[in-house]
Amino acid sequence: VVFLLIALLANIALNLLWDGPLGATGASAARLGSSLVFSVLCHVYVTRKLLPSSLSRLLWRAVLAVMVMAGAVALVSRWPLLIIIAVGGVTYVAMLALLRAVPSDDWQLITNAFLPRSSSA
Repeated sequence: VVFLLIALLANIALNLLWDGPLGATGASAARLGSSLVFSVLCHVYVTRKLLPSSLSRLLWRAVLAVMVMAGAVALVSRWPLLIIIAVGGVTYVAMLALLRAVPSDDWQLITNAFLPRSSSA
């Protein structure tokens, strides 16, 4: 609630500052600014208070997986869109697995959700 109030105050202040001279563009910029204030406050709170240290150690792996995926997508950027999407998805999932960016119990949940279960009748 405190973060929402701070964002509201930022929105009011920015609207007072930008609405008159910039019109609708100023109002949009004020909204964007207050949303940014709210997002930054939430991010700081989550990383300091709620994020387990083991999870923060995994984040660099996910960032590296994204970077490798972006490189792979850049290499095939002139190919048809469906192929680009497939290359990006496969590269990202492969990098997450290779870097062990997803804990094993989470992989188990994912595979249980997407792989068909064998039915013993």
